[in-house]
Order: sequence, then structure tokens, then C-alpha cells
Amino acid sequence: MSTSSQHQEIPAILADALVLSDFEVGRLLLGLFIHEQATELGVPTDPIPPEFSARVVEKLPSLEAQSANNSAVEKSLNKAASGDFEFAGRLIREHLLSGAEAIKFVPIGKERLKQAQNFGEKGAKQNKSEGAANRKRVEDLYKSIRSKRSNEYLSQNRIAQLIAACSGMKVGTIRTHLTKLSKENKLV
Repeated sequence: MSTSSQHQEIPAILADALVLSDFEVGRLLLGLFIHEQATELGVPTDPIPPEFSARVVEKLPSLEAQSANNSAVEKSLNKAASGDFEFAGRLIREHLLSGAEAIKFVPIGKERLKQAQNFGEKGAKQNKSEGAANRKRVEDLYKSIRSKRSNEYLSQNRIAQLIAACSGMKVGTIRTHLTKLSKENKLV
């Protein structure tokens, strides 16, 4: 994702796409965002390379809305990137129905819309699988640290810092994985 896109307002979805299901709207939002990024960076869009889609999806969490109005769009894009298309679509629909103006994307035909949905889904699936691999790595490092320091009290934040030092992952990402692993009772 280019740095210039971080300074622009995050685009909303086409208002006339709201006749689709929430799931389809979520996929479409992510796919169109990937298409817009490809166009902006001069990446071929017929078809968009899957690795490019995956990189855009991977970088979405670092994207920040430049206005309060586009916070719902940012949240929707992040939910879609994680594979939760239903929630993403519902949120963007509520956002647009509450009076937000849709920023029009470059007009593209129905074939391109279908392609954009597929790219969004592929990018989210790859992001999800990479997230699962990272979560497993965090789990293994957690168990290793706990076994070496079984008599020592370590806060979740301290454990996250130790895992970050071993793995190179961000502490915030590790804390998110630790929270999910804890909810799944995998940190016993």
C-alpha cells in the first residue's frame, strides 16, 4: 500500500452495491480497495497478482482514517481483511445508510466487480492462514518461556515482550494472539 494512500480519505463502497448481501458487500469493499491500490501503484489489474492482494490485506491494519467519518470504513476494511465479510458489509451498510456519502470508485463493469470480490476473499484467506501460523508460533514460544520460567510470575505484557524479542513480531500483535489463545484455553 502506498504511503500516499495513508494520507487520503479511505474510500467508501458504491452506494448502489447495497442491494447485495452483507457478506457480498464486505467482499466487494475489500476487493475494490485492493483494485484501487493496484491502480494507484500501476500494478496490472487484469488480473491483479494474488501476492499484491495479500500484501494490501497484510498492510490494512496500519491504515488510519484521516477523518471521523471514515473510521467506519477503516473498521470495515480491517474486518473484511480478517475474513469477517458479513460484519464488514453490515458496518459499511449502516455507515452509508446513516447519511455518509459514498466516494465513487473508478467505474468498473460487473466482470471487474466479481474479480474484485474474489481478490478480496483470496487476500483475506491468505491473511487468515498467515495469522494462524503466527498464532501457533506465539503459542509455542509462550509454552517455551513458561517452561523455562515456571516459578516466576510474568504478566501477559512481559510475556509478549519476551516473545517479540524471540520472534520479531510486534508486541501488540502478540498480545492479540495471546488473548485469542487464552480464550481457546491453549495457554494452560
